[in-house]
Amino acid sequence: MKVFSQLIALIFIFSFNVRSVVAEGTYEMFGYQSTHNIFAQEDKIPVLAKFKSEDKTATKKPEAIKANIKNNQKPKSPRDAILAEFGDPFSEHPVKAVKDAPKPFAAMIESIKAGDRELAFQYAGQYVRYIENLEKVNTQVVAIQGKAMQKHGVLPKNSWATASQFDEYNDLMNVEISKNIEGDTQGHITSEAKSLIQQAKSKNDLLYDDIKEKELNEKASRALARAEMTGKLPVSVSGKIDLFFFLKLGDQQSIEQAKAVEGLRAKYENDSKITIVGYVVNGADTENIKIFKSTTSAKFNIVGGVRLAESMNIKSTPQILLIDSDTNEFSLISKNVTSSYLDESLKIMRRQ
Repeated sequence: MKVFSQLIALIFIFSFNVRSVVAEGTYEMFGYQSTHNIFAQEDKIPVLAKFKSEDKTATKKPEAIKANIKNNQKPKSPRDAILAEFGDPFSEHPVKAVKDAPKPFAAMIESIKAGDRELAFQYAGQYVRYIENLEKVNTQVVAIQGKAMQKHGVLPKNSWATASQFDEYNDLMNVEISKNIEGDTQGHITSEAKSLIQQAKSKNDLLYDDIKEKELNEKASRALARAEMTGKLPVSVSGKIDLFFFLKLGDQQSIEQAKAVEGLRAKYENDSKITIVGYVVNGADTENIKIFKSTTSAKFNIVGGVRLAESMNIKSTPQILLIDSDTNEFSLISKNVTSSYLDESLKIMRRQ
């Protein structure tokens, strides 16, 4: 199942609650180990009068054990305590959908339990349509929120919100989204603002906080990755992922992208399941590779990749190929992206 959590990164930016947009909670159902969330977890399991076990120590009735505990009598053994808490291990544990699961999903589960496969299949179709509609709504939410942040000046001029796929929402930039309340024209400057103003007066400071700006750009980059790559990347069950970076030696775009790839390599340096290799498509001259590595500080392996590029139909550079090592499914990123964007893409593949 593909991950449909496009707004997780945006939540950290402006604490937007997706559940206010989608009536039925879906985001709890597509995270890592999603079946732990879709299916209800019963607190109490029905117990049998006696356990069908050859172990003579497990023949006590759970009700009697529970009664002893209620009467402040300690269980005679750890086994008794476990049995009293969790019930008969030989009984069947029911499979149920969580209470706030979408109705088509809950109906599908009930149909399966009733033995009606045809009805279950019909509800499955309704559930798939629901997911498709949810993805469309999420895309609009990302776009509209991005335009609102751009309008308020929260994002820089050339931020992810100005990407071409959001152009159809440019008309919203002419819409007023704030209103000055009459008479509410006075206030008090905070102590932090006073300090910044004084700093500007004394040192000609531009009041620019470089650290906060970088944090904001990183969150925006991760949000963009969620918006663009969710549903397009293969899901890696084992977490084993290959990143192939196709580049040209001496190319400025490849140099800039290599720096981002190196940032990703440094983060996953101790993760043996992540493999990063650079493939040169314009001749792997040893000396030029050394110069390229020196320029970009790249420590990942760089080899010749002309034949591989031809077999993968790579026509331009830089391009990044993300591959699930187990299934060989892949997705291609055909533009320069940040290390945060790449990191978020790996998280999507790992259902994180």
